[in-house]
Amino acid sequence: MIKQLVSNRVVNYFTESKKQSPYQIQFNNIYQIKFNRGVLRYMQYLQQFIIGGRTMVAGNQRVKMHNQKIQDFDAVSLYPSAMSRCYYPTGVPKCLNQNMISYYNDINNLKQITLDQNSKDQNTLYLQVKLKRTSKFINRTFPLVSEIDENGVRQFNNNFDETKCYYYDVISLQDLVEFQQVDYEIISGIYFEGRNYKIQEVVTQMFNKRKHYKSIKNPIQVIYKLILNSAYGKTIECIHDTKVELVDSQGFAKLVLKQVSNIVSTEQVGNKYIVTIRQEVCDSYAFTYIGSLILSTSKRIMNEVMCTADDNNLPIFYQDTDSMQIEIDSINILKQKFQEKYNRELIGENMGQFHTDYESDLGKVLYADQAVYVAKKVYCARLVVQSKENPNELLIDYHIRMKGASIGAIDKECNEKYEGDYIKLYENLFNHHNTTTFDLCANKPVFQFKGLEVKTMDNFYREIKFPLNKFEKQFEKRYIQQILEDFLRNSKK
Repeated sequence: MIKQLVSNRVVNYFTESKKQSPYQIQFNNIYQIKFNRGVLRYMQYLQQFIIGGRTMVAGNQRVKMHNQKIQDFDAVSLYPSAMSRCYYPTGVPKCLNQNMISYYNDINNLKQITLDQNSKDQNTLYLQVKLKRTSKFINRTFPLVSEIDENGVRQFNNNFDETKCYYYDVISLQDLVEFQQVDYEIISGIYFEGRNYKIQEVVTQMFNKRKHYKSIKNPIQVIYKLILNSAYGKTIECIHDTKVELVDSQGFAKLVLKQVSNIVSTEQVGNKYIVTIRQEVCDSYAFTYIGSLILSTSKRIMNEVMCTADDNNLPIFYQDTDSMQIEIDSINILKQKFQEKYNRELIGENMGQFHTDYESDLGKVLYADQAVYVAKKVYCARLVVQSKENPNELLIDYHIRMKGASIGAIDKECNEKYEGDYIKLYENLFNHHNTTTFDLCANKPVFQFKGLEVKTMDNFYREIKFPLNKFEKQFEKRYIQQILEDFLRNSKK
């Protein structure tokens, strides 16, 4: 069945994302043979439009929640949902001339470009712009504007630099205007004139097949799921200007004779050589302009829901790309407000819809009554679970995430120092002065891979600390200043 799905030998592909490429190309002509060489010259330029999913604590401020009823509100197959709404640009990319720049600097003209096939304007724009605050600018709890900080991490915040140039495709720029009331000035850009909507049919077909096989408990549904979730991954693959080869001494001698001017580095490991060779960039990997649109459409799906919640004062505490942590009481209100605004059902199991997604091996998760959100990818929620063995019994479980520490390491630290209470462990991390040391060798072997050798590590400790980020420092400074002002004001009285 898998062989039929990818129309080739399964062993030809190491990953699911590799399997999906021939499925799209051979059966559905999505890529229209191969991308034209006109895209190649813009590859590095187009790479700047790749902006990954938003992951952050609300307002970039760590927060603790107690005596709440919180749920994980998750998008159904976010990236396939995005692909089912967008299209693939086709044709040779062209530069915007001055007349077109002036034309699209009018927001009403920019809005003429829509995702549907009946769009009044069929152009797809990739723009270098400067952003401007307007009197109607909306400070969002989960902002749309992002920048790479000094540590190389993408941060979403409301404080953008009006003198700096940003890179947005037409979908992202439209969302900035729609959801944050940002004004813009186009500096330069390129555009595609054609569109191919075949991807919508393909993704919908595969999603429905996966749904069918899942309903009859056929394990192939997992393959469909993996292919669907990784299908866009190949479109955002970075430019490869080098390749690595492993050769023996005889092969190394031949390689030096043929590629001496292109060899970047060599490393001898035993009787083998690891050789890094400079190579020409291949236009068959110039898919970034498609990946950019898929990512932007996925963020639009999230923005439609989260900005509707924000506009109606329904607090969201944390977002991790395709999910958000929100109070249960807010979900029904959000469902109604979303229906009124977009005329679509918010809750369901189809693409583009959302559902609650906390899971526990103990039974059905009712809600989280406590949560600590420390930083991006670092949070803990205490779950109230209805026992699957006795529905009248309520149990406690935990939903934990911590980038940089394994589950085994967290379990060991929690059991040894906090009597199994994960909330207390995360409250300790919440204090920006505290440092916690995790044993990454706990409960499992840890291997070191170096120079084609594999070694078992006897110990591996990692110290983790979460100092105040720049947004929290700004908040703390304003808070202290406010206290001083209040003190001086009261002293005068």
